[in-house]
Amino acid sequence: MRGTYAWRSALFRAFLALVLVFPPEPSSAAVNCATPGRDGSASLTGIVNTYWPGTASAAAGSTSITLGIARGDLTHAIASGDLLLLIQIQDAAIDSSNTDAYGDG
Repeated sequence: MRGTYAWRSALFRAFLALVLVFPPEPSSAAVNCATPGRDGSASLTGIVNTYWPGTASAAAGSTSITLGIARGDLTHAIASGDLLLLIQIQDAAIDSSNTDAYGDG
C-alpha cells in the first residue's frame, strides 16, 4: 500500500510541474465568447433586444442557421463579438388565463 501511495504522489507532483511549465491552451469558449462591454455602458430604455426568427431547420452539428427579418430594436445588426441566444420552442400549448393555472402546459 505504501509504495502505491508514494508512486501516485510522485506522479501527481510531476503532473503539476508540467502544468506550471507548459500551461494548457485557452479553451475555445474563452476565445469564441462574446466580448463583455463591447458596446460600452448604456442606459436601458425602450426596446433593447433584436429578434430574428428562424426560417429553416438546422441539422445537428450545423454551424449556421437561416434567419428571417429582424424584429425589435432594428438599429443594431449582429456583429462579431455579440452574444447570441438561440431558443427552440415548438408546439407549446400554454394556459394564458388569469388564474392559478397560468403557464400550465
